[in-house]
Amino acid sequence: MSAGSAWWGKRSLVTFAVGAVVLGGVQGPPAVADSTDAPCDAVAASDAEAVQVAARCGEDVEVLDARTEWATLYAQPDGQMRLESSIDAVRTKVSGEWAGIDASLVVGTQGVTMVSPAVQMTFSGGADDQPLVRMERDGHELTFDVPFDLPEPVVSGGTVEYQAVLPDVDLLVTPDRDGSGFSEVLRVASPQAAADPAIQSLAFPIAVSDELTLSAVGGGFVARDTEGEQVFASPAPAMWDSSTDEQAPKLSASLAAVGSDAAASSSLLSGLHADRAARVEGPLDGDQRSMLESKLSADAVSVTPDEGMLSDPDTVWPVYIDPVVGVGSSERVGISSTGWSHYQFSDEGMGRCGTTGSPMYCREVFTERLVYQFTGLQPIGDVDPGDLTSAVMSVYGSSSYSCTAYPVEAWWTGGINSGATWSNVSWLAGLSTQVVAHKAACGNQRNIEWNVLGGAQQTAAQNAAQLTLGLKAADESSSTGWKRYGGATLTITYNQAPSTPSALSITSPKVTCGGVVNSATPTLSATAQDPNGDTITTTFEVRNAAGTKLWSTSTGSQASGSAFAVKVPAGVLADAGSYGYVVRATDTGGRVSAWSGTCAFTANTVPPSTPPTVTAVTGQPAVYSEGQRSGGVGVVGRFSFGTNGVGDVRTFRYGFDDSAMASSVGLNVQVSYTPTKAGTHTLYVQSVDAGGLAGPRRDYQFTVDVPGAAGLWLFDESGAPASATDSSGAGHPLTLSSATLRVPGVLAELDPSGAPANDGALHLASAGDQATSAAPVVATAGSYTVTAFVKVDDLTAAQTAVSQGATHTSAFELGVRPAGDPACPGAEACWAFTLAGADSASAPSGTTVASGVPVAAGQWVFLAAEYDAAAGVARLYVADPGGEPVASGDVPVPAGGLFSAGAFVVGHGLAADI
Repeated sequence: MSAGSAWWGKRSLVTFAVGAVVLGGVQGPPAVADSTDAPCDAVAASDAEAVQVAARCGEDVEVLDARTEWATLYAQPDGQMRLESSIDAVRTKVSGEWAGIDASLVVGTQGVTMVSPAVQMTFSGGADDQPLVRMERDGHELTFDVPFDLPEPVVSGGTVEYQAVLPDVDLLVTPDRDGSGFSEVLRVASPQAAADPAIQSLAFPIAVSDELTLSAVGGGFVARDTEGEQVFASPAPAMWDSSTDEQAPKLSASLAAVGSDAAASSSLLSGLHADRAARVEGPLDGDQRSMLESKLSADAVSVTPDEGMLSDPDTVWPVYIDPVVGVGSSERVGISSTGWSHYQFSDEGMGRCGTTGSPMYCREVFTERLVYQFTGLQPIGDVDPGDLTSAVMSVYGSSSYSCTAYPVEAWWTGGINSGATWSNVSWLAGLSTQVVAHKAACGNQRNIEWNVLGGAQQTAAQNAAQLTLGLKAADESSSTGWKRYGGATLTITYNQAPSTPSALSITSPKVTCGGVVNSATPTLSATAQDPNGDTITTTFEVRNAAGTKLWSTSTGSQASGSAFAVKVPAGVLADAGSYGYVVRATDTGGRVSAWSGTCAFTANTVPPSTPPTVTAVTGQPAVYSEGQRSGGVGVVGRFSFGTNGVGDVRTFRYGFDDSAMASSVGLNVQVSYTPTKAGTHTLYVQSVDAGGLAGPRRDYQFTVDVPGAAGLWLFDESGAPASATDSSGAGHPLTLSSATLRVPGVLAELDPSGAPANDGALHLASAGDQATSAAPVVATAGSYTVTAFVKVDDLTAAQTAVSQGATHTSAFELGVRPAGDPACPGAEACWAFTLAGADSASAPSGTTVASGVPVAAGQWVFLAAEYDAAAGVARLYVADPGGEPVASGDVPVPAGGLFSAGAFVVGHGLAADI
């Protein structure tokens, strides 16, 4: 081996970086703006849309999604919702589109129908194959027939009359005024007609579609769907006579006796005659009446008339026998103390009806009450009782005992069905009283309104969808309180309070609840919603740790579901203080939500006052002390940062030659640095407190040393000493195992005339021939280059030109591998540079870089082995003396350079401690 040298370089390591937080202001969404171009439609699809249009346009807007035949929901401009429910249907959808109710009868080829009823009904036109009536509702069907043939009907006003269905017996069918059901009345003209066996026992055929089930209820029947919902209903049948007709002469005499004027008498008597026309719908007040028994079979309803009434000599003919069928949605019933019930009445009496007094013509003494059941109230069941602001039942008062006002009470009652009677209706709580009269002769027939808020609140409390209300005279012992009432409506207004605000957060700077805020004027945020879709304002309140209010403000109006934001003014928050804020919402109707939960935070408004300390960590391959030159390219060093006495420091921002300090590290964490270039470098460091505020910057400067020769041996010493001088000046002489190793060098052999004096080399002929240093020369953990002039005579064995040992193995070896060695690219011997993967006494592992340049015995070559720590690769160059080097290419070194503290050796390597 001739003159050899080694250089050491530097390598770089990855540093850890966390982006610094940049804090800024955030504003809440803008207030809801009016749009003068938006249409003011009277109908909106949803309640949220209706609320917005009503507020913008100042008019009520119907919610189409909530529309039914009986109920209408409105959004009001004041932010309240108003539900109107009617006992009678107010619209229909039998045609597929919503339309107004028109129960006018129309004769067609298929029978008699109505123009626009609540329920599609077709009455027989007299054909043999037609039942009396076919009813269709929501895809369900019911047919109801009679046990005798039907002639072609006569349609007169609102009645379909089938004349002489039996001798002296007519059948009169009267649809309800909203077309939701019908009354079928057999008008029996005489006792002789009543004696007909066909009248003595009546069986009415009935059939329903497959998805319906018939069951007996309260003497009548109901048809329910598969979910148990009532679709059709019929009460217990009834019959009555015409006793009131005999009272007219007595009534006229009574009026004269008490001195009634002619006009009043005429009005009263004309009203009586009008009542007679309505007798087909139900009995008049003075008529004898009886509830009948019925039996339901699979295909018929059997009715047995009251034989007592039919045989009573006091019975006034004609007698009426009445089964009723309807849809049973919103229901009403008149219930009498005698057991009589009038289901789905059009107009019915209420109070005490006596047989004495003037004017009075009741056949027997009884007390009657009226009960109305409103359905479709799910919007009320969905709110809290406290959300209701008003509830009014309005009932049309058609008649009263006199023009003197007497009190009528409205009650909350138990529910009813077609089997409701005096004995099975519960009167739960009185709600309000009206002192009224509405006698036709006095010209004051009108709608009377009762406050029924208490009842509506019960519906809300029970999450129900119906409300049953009753009317009764305050004094049921006197006939003076007798009155008659017709249809009813229920109007309920409500305004749900906004939901409790949610999604509280601090948006500028962006901090979650419970965090540290590094601003004295942060922006606070929350989301607020209103169940009715009202626009909302919010109130923010900042409190200290004890819960004391420090500051409060309200926002402008915004749409439901918006995010609301406010900025805390300067002077409210102090550094290191603990605070929290709460929010509540208010809608346009003045309803206020509950306060939200507290979003707590700590204010951190003062940054660290002193810069951090920076210390170069000792015991590393390089210690880059401030103001000093050390290390080198690829040689790793470490730094630690200190708080310098500041108590709330949480992290450090830093950057090597980067004043933006884009990297971040926590406390008690060392930072690695591997230079990629020599020269002066600056480490910039700032302390960052818990609120993210950065203190003064610390600028730490150090110098990375430039590469230099670690050792250079020319073997040109005179006198053949037993040591070789380090010509690099680094002070690493080599000790020769024998002075006899010296021989002429490469230049003396190849160019004797031009070679310098004493040009020498070492001839290493045996395993013990070597030259060693007293200490390591190459910093093998970093980048380095080793070169040597080498001539080899024996190609049959592995031979090492230069190496540097670790404990058990060489950190690197440069030499030749014999023919057949797996490391060689071909079958011949090859030049090789090997880097150990681990310092182990077991089988060697690591990376070998082999050259494809052929090895020629007895010829000098120049070898240069390089480890690039920054790139993580090794290379090998081979050249003839004075020629161009041939590179092996980059070979990855996964394990990196192995640190070694052993001797630098010429002519020998170390493997498995040998």
